[in-house]
Amino acid sequence: MTATAGQSIASLRVTRLVAVSLGLGGLILFVFDLSLVIGQARVFAPWWSLTATTGVVGAGIAVAVVGLVGTPRATVVAFRVLAAAMLAVALLALVAVPGGGIGQEPWPADLLVIGAAAAGAGLPVPAAVAYLVALLGAFGAEALVVVVPAVRLDTLLHLCQSLFYAALVMAIAIATRRAGRLLDLASLSAISDASAAAAADARRAQRRRVEGLIHDTVIVALLAFGRGTKDDDARAAREAAKALVAIDELAASAQPADDPTPRELAWRLQGITTDLEAQIRFDYRAGEEGRIPTAVGMAIAEAMSEAVRNSLRHGGERGRVLRQVTADVSDRRVRVVVLDDGVGFDAAAVDPTRLGIREGMIRRMALAGGRAEVVSRPGRGTTVVLEWRRR
Repeated sequence: MTATAGQSIASLRVTRLVAVSLGLGGLILFVFDLSLVIGQARVFAPWWSLTATTGVVGAGIAVAVVGLVGTPRATVVAFRVLAAAMLAVALLALVAVPGGGIGQEPWPADLLVIGAAAAGAGLPVPAAVAYLVALLGAFGAEALVVVVPAVRLDTLLHLCQSLFYAALVMAIAIATRRAGRLLDLASLSAISDASAAAAADARRAQRRRVEGLIHDTVIVALLAFGRGTKDDDARAAREAAKALVAIDELAASAQPADDPTPRELAWRLQGITTDLEAQIRFDYRAGEEGRIPTAVGMAIAEAMSEAVRNSLRHGGERGRVLRQVTADVSDRRVRVVVLDDGVGFDAAAVDPTRLGIREGMIRRMALAGGRAEVVSRPGRGTTVVLEWRRR
C-alpha cells in the first residue's frame, strides 16, 4: 500500500463520503421507483416530471461529482442545492396535480431521506431541523391535496414512517460531520502538543549543552586558576581561552542557522542516523556547490528522523532487521530513502489518529515544498522516500 503527500483532513473525507453516498443512494432509489415515475409522468404535468427528475436525481449526481473533485465549500453548496431542489419539487407538485388527484403519493416522497441527509450535511443544525419540518409539511400537504381520499390515511401513515427514517438519516449526517471536525481538532491538538514537546526537548538539549560547557571548560579553568602555581596559571589561561571559544560557539548555535550546503546537510543526516542507531548503514552523495533552504533541511531531517524511529519501533527487533538510509543531496534536489526488511504494515489499516506518517513525514514534507512516500506491505519491509526539488 502507498501513502502519498496530499490533503488528508478528516472533514474533507467525511464530506466526500456523504456526497458520494447521497448521489448513489438517490440514483438507486430512483431506479427502484422507475415504474412509479413513468406511471405518474402520464398524469402529472410534463414540466413537473422533468423538473422533479432533474432536480432530485440530477442534483444528487452533481453532489457526488462535486464531492469527488470540488472543494469542501463547493460540496457544502451542492448539499444545499440538493436540499432546496427536493423541497421545491414537493411544493411544485401541489400545482402540477392532475384533476381528481392520484391514488398514491408523488414518487419524490420515497427520496425524502436524500433531502434530509443533504440538509444535515450542508446546513447548521437549527436550519437542518427547520428544513426537515418544512419538507414534511410539503409532503403532508401533498397527501391532503394530491392523493385521493380513499388512500389518504395510508399515505399519511407512510409519511410518518418516512419521518422516522428521514430524522434518523439527518442525525447520522450531522453526527458524521461533527465527528470529522472533532478528529481534525484532535489532530491539530496533537500536532501542537508535538511541537511543544519538540521545543521542550530543544530547551533541555540546550541546557545540557550549557551544563556540559560549564563542567568541561569553565569549572576546569577555575580549578586550574585556584591552585595558584605557575604551571597551573598557564593551564588556567589555556582552559579559559578554550572556555571562551566554547561559549562563542554555543551562542552562535543559538542563532538562526545559515542555509546548509549539500555536504553539510548530508553530514547532519548521517549524524542523526548514527545517534538513533549506530548499526544503520548510511550512504550519501553530496554536491559541492550551492545551498539548501534551512526550512527544507530541517523538514527533511525531522521527517527522516521520524521514519527511522518508526522503523526502530515497529519494523522488528534491532540486529535482526537490516536498515539503510541513502541520501542524494544537491542544491537542486534532495532525495532520502529509508528502508528496512522488517515486518512491514498495511498503510490503509493505520489508525487515522496516528500522526507519525501523516503529519511527521507527509505533511511536514508537503509544507516544505517536497513530498513523502511510504511504501509497505506486511512481511515485505518498508521504504520511505523523502524528496524535494527546487522550483
